[in-house]
Amino acid sequence: MLVVVRHAIEHIVNAELTALLGPRYAWDAARVGYRHGTKVRTVTSPVGAVTVTGPRARLQTPPAGRAEWESQVLPAYASRMRQVNAADLAARGVRAPQLCIIDGGKGLRATVERTWPGVAIQRCTVHKLRNLLTTAPRRLHDELRADYHAIVMAEDGAAAQRAATAFCGKWAKTCAGAVKSLQEAGAELLTLYRYPRSQWKSLPGTNGLERLNLEFRRRVKTQGSLPSEDAVLALLFGLVATGRIVFRKLDGWQDMVTGSPAPGRRRKRPPESFPYRPLEQPSRTSDDLLSQQSC
Repeated sequence: MLVVVRHAIEHIVNAELTALLGPRYAWDAARVGYRHGTKVRTVTSPVGAVTVTGPRARLQTPPAGRAEWESQVLPAYASRMRQVNAADLAARGVRAPQLCIIDGGKGLRATVERTWPGVAIQRCTVHKLRNLLTTAPRRLHDELRADYHAIVMAEDGAAAQRAATAFCGKWAKTCAGAVKSLQEAGAELLTLYRYPRSQWKSLPGTNGLERLNLEFRRRVKTQGSLPSEDAVLALLFGLVATGRIVFRKLDGWQDMVTGSPAPGRRRKRPPESFPYRPLEQPSRTSDDLLSQQSC
């Protein structure tokens, strides 16, 4: 099934470019661009992550010279898949979260806003730092990183805002791309300061979730997908039971607000630790062995 989905996506993308440039190896004086190689991308599908190989092309744009062609199908497909996943969460009874920690993907940001309007959003500080460093030469990375840490590791929200203002004033001329990237995140980069100090270590990033996804990918990348939801749960249980994944409570969980319980349901007390306990095999005596052999 994974191969079928991959071939279908590649066929649609190639057909999209063919409709724009015309067939390959066919000369046309009115052609608006030309192909130049391929590009590998990862797309989320109903059967899991799919690695597709799509074409690359250059478009002739008189005002700006040449521009890289971008498919309109892949972003639309990815946006649709995010909407399907969000609708599936709502159908499962998942209530609106109090906080969403996301990266800088515009599609994910729009889906969260569409599914849960008004929800608080915290941008991942790790992803934003990587984006900032890509806009500056390597010789400025250490200084840029220190100024950025002054924002996301400040004493309080007011100090973080002052550090952000100082960052923009310092790097506006020497590294305008870093300032633009920081301003793109805006106040969503400082949402964590609205929560108790004990939670500031856990809220800024998505490392915990990405680590769990990494452990799954290491085991399913050879088979591509799992046959059913029960297989996913069995894999998760196996990873936890063998100690490959160790769950622990987030820092500051005591200060978390759980919200009002659903009508007719009592709020359960949070467990003191992960509920899984290894099953202890009962010791077998010689009398047990003899009785089993006699049967």
